[in-house]
Amino acid sequence: GRRVLKWGMVSVPGGVVVDGVVREPAALVRALDALLRDLGIRTKRAAFGVADPSLLVRRLVIPRLSGKGTEEALGREIRRLTPVPLEDLRFEWMQLGKAKELQETLVVVSLRHPGEAGGAAVRMAGIKPVFATSRALAVARAVGLSTAVVVNVERACFDLVFVQGNVPVFLSTISHDLPRDANPHELMSLLQGEWSRGLEAVDDTFKAALSSRAVPVVVTGAAATEGEFTQTIEEVFSVTVVPFNPPFRFPAEFSACQYAAGLGLAISYQSQASGVLRLLARRSRLRCPSFDLVPRETRQGVSPRRRWMAVGVAIASLALLAVFGRVGANANREAH
Repeated sequence: GRRVLKWGMVSVPGGVVVDGVVREPAALVRALDALLRDLGIRTKRAAFGVADPSLLVRRLVIPRLSGKGTEEALGREIRRLTPVPLEDLRFEWMQLGKAKELQETLVVVSLRHPGEAGGAAVRMAGIKPVFATSRALAVARAVGLSTAVVVNVERACFDLVFVQGNVPVFLSTISHDLPRDANPHELMSLLQGEWSRGLEAVDDTFKAALSSRAVPVVVTGAAATEGEFTQTIEEVFSVTVVPFNPPFRFPAEFSACQYAAGLGLAISYQSQASGVLRLLARRSRLRCPSFDLVPRETRQGVSPRRRWMAVGVAIASLALLAVFGRVGANANREAH
């Protein structure tokens, strides 16, 4: 299973990162170099999280296509939604349903440039970013609940995600300049505005469940360790905050809720880049990463039928290897 081996966090001077955009890459490189050196980490591959306040979430209905045709159809729809050139955007998507000729898809679109300077800084520090995703999506993956509200609060920004039926129907990242010792109620005014927007994205069933405290609320990030902040959320929104319980084994001294975004990035990268089944089913996936949540049976790109086909291929391959290995061993025995 997944296990946390090393972890670390480093603060950067004011002005290095502004509203999620890296303004001084050289300073960020120095901070990353120091962090990696202190942790003794030599890896050259990493997942990269982007905190982008300009996320656009839409449900799109496009023709039922396969392969690159789906990606191109999504690109055409995205061009209609925004005047920004497609090459300046990154998008992630998941399939919600299929009809005979149409398919419904949820798409999350963000600007490419906020992460570019950060990616350059990471590369300058000797690390190759092989996977990039929205930080809000990464936190939702780490929480891993099919229906929930996720509040990720960092020192200079917060993420809010509403997940309904395994679908992140609302995502928002908001920057703030409140001091670190600010009263939790000062942040609530910002959070209340985004909370109201999130309620507009869910149906009446979700709203009713949230009102009756049946929808779990998970608080992560640097502020999650502060009991006063969690208590304030429960009081202001009349909800029940549940503990963050990621699918990782980790030492007792590891503050999982504080590193939720990093854990989500690890899940995101593993779900895209590893596993025999995913290698066997690579043809059914596109270059755009899927932000599928739980359960595994509903993951985009590897349907239950394709998964069992992949399992069958894997078993057959192992059987053939065993047969050839046995034949080779018999041949060697006869030769002796």
